[in-house]
Amino acid sequence: MGYRSEVVISIQMDNTDEKSVKDWHLFIAELKTNNDCAKAIDLLIGKPPNWIDKGGIDMENCSLLAYWENTKWYDDYDEVKSFRKILDLAQEYSEMKHGMSATFKRIGEEQGDVQEENYGEFGCSLAYITVPVIEFDEIQYDNEKRL
Repeated sequence: MGYRSEVVISIQMDNTDEKSVKDWHLFIAELKTNNDCAKAIDLLIGKPPNWIDKGGIDMENCSLLAYWENTKWYDDYDEVKSFRKILDLAQEYSEMKHGMSATFKRIGEEQGDVQEENYGEFGCSLAYITVPVIEFDEIQYDNEKRL
């Protein structure tokens, strides 16, 4: 893994119907009560500036966004482990047919140092990699509505 990376994590409900909104609230409640997610949640709902360049939790659009333009991203960092746990739970929700999609994209400094994970029906549509940056696409995140 490269020394510096560009990283995006985006999670979103596929619909905003009543069931999806309830599932989203359940997901966020589970994240808030899971000690393994605590560092990431603190960063997502904390006031900028913080380690995240852009993002937060948007309860109205049922979405979560975390974006780093240029960060150290090592698997043994506590913050990285915490965000990985959030992705693991999003994958579980997606597999349980809750109508949730998620994506993780990371581009390292070195050519070919790329990670990409997509979950749910629309995971690959939430963000995509173009050389040399990650661009957002269909994430319905509004920074004004973050926790």
